[in-house]
Amino acid sequence: MEIVPCSGSISISRLLKAFEEGADGVYVAGCLDNTCHNITGSQIASNRVNYVKNVLLQLNLDPSRIKMYMISRESNQGFIDVARDMTERIKKLNLRS
Repeated sequence: MEIVPCSGSISISRLLKAFEEGADGVYVAGCLDNTCHNITGSQIASNRVNYVKNVLLQLNLDPSRIKMYMISRESNQGFIDVARDMTERIKKLNLRS
């Protein structure tokens, strides 16, 4: 897990490196629209996640192995919920493989 001050600061290369290092899936948790202190951080992160989805497709990997979640900074439950969602998503993908 990598924690960055803003989801918009995560690089495409870091997202890809996670897969190179053996991650089954990657998710990026960013602020809800219009709540980002850095104004467009979540949108930047979302664009980078979409770019990586396209790279995964080109590599014949399921693009649903990476996902962007927009969650409230106010609630820990939102983070817990997306972690569970991504874990279940990857379990299902791994069962199909």
